[in-house]
Amino acid sequence: MERYYSRQVQSTPNVQTEGVEASGSRQAQTFPPSSTVGAPQIHEPNLSGSVNRTPKESESFSAESDGEFDENSLVLDPALRTKISSFHPNVRDQVRRFYLQKGPIQPKSHAFPARNFSGRQRRFQASWFKKYNWLEYSVSKDAAYCLYCYVFIKRGGSNDGFIGEGFRTWNKLKAFDDHVGEHNSYHNRAKNSSDLLLKQARGIEAALFRQSDQAKRDYRIRLVASLDCIRWLVVNGLSFRGHDESATSSNRGKFLQLLDFHALGREDVQRVVGRNAPKNLQLTSPKIQRDLIHAMACETTKKIIAEIENYFFCILVDETRDISMKDQMAIVLRYVNSDGCVMEPF
Repeated sequence: MERYYSRQVQSTPNVQTEGVEASGSRQAQTFPPSSTVGAPQIHEPNLSGSVNRTPKESESFSAESDGEFDENSLVLDPALRTKISSFHPNVRDQVRRFYLQKGPIQPKSHAFPARNFSGRQRRFQASWFKKYNWLEYSVSKDAAYCLYCYVFIKRGGSNDGFIGEGFRTWNKLKAFDDHVGEHNSYHNRAKNSSDLLLKQARGIEAALFRQSDQAKRDYRIRLVASLDCIRWLVVNGLSFRGHDESATSSNRGKFLQLLDFHALGREDVQRVVGRNAPKNLQLTSPKIQRDLIHAMACETTKKIIAEIENYFFCILVDETRDISMKDQMAIVLRYVNSDGCVMEPF
């Protein structure tokens, strides 16, 4: 059974009409456009820094929770955040690390409102962010906060305005330096604890994911060798697997035997494949084969779509049944590329 489709790709956002011709009859069908075209939506900037969550939603991660949290549920606005002590003990360091990696909330382009202090109008100044890297500002409360003191706040700690309700007395700038204090002040101890937490995270991450340049080069050689063999088998329409793929088998299947043949006479490939490859990174398992085939199919489809662009194209579909009575469908695209050549990718 053979069916023939023809279609014209339109660049307009209207619904496209596609003509289908089968068994001498013609039936009109409509399809939605491949992409949504319309006026761009303008979103106001979220100066408060919150991640679309309310304070009540952030309270769901309390000490009674199961010890898991979603970063998207954490509130960024300093005045609306949940106290660190309200989180489950197992995730408090993760919450601290999240806020420290995000950095202080500093809406520098915000129009800060003025307050009346003894007959003079004063307001928060964006230039203070450069002088104090710990400084945060809450748009919702028009108040300043300290990031380090929030993530490592403890009972009996500093009780100044930068913790809790926030600092709003803009005519008393000496309060900024008083908050920092001397070397052993509560603020400096909180800053040191924050630095140690971030260094610990980087140390663990580096220990888990460190790879030498040689290991990366070996992996690339092994991957390219597997891709070369898979591409040759796919182009020729050959099967991959054998009945017995063990090391003692005389016929391990086309893929493994082709990979061994590909490595003959090439010391760089022979050094990283087969028995010389790590047991957990051989890139020869059936699952890896399917993943690589799927990746090649995706790249081929992208290439064909890029060549078609907005030109006419036809689809030839041929369907048949194999010996196991399973339907097999083949698709051929016919189009003219930008160079005027007729292309028929199978």
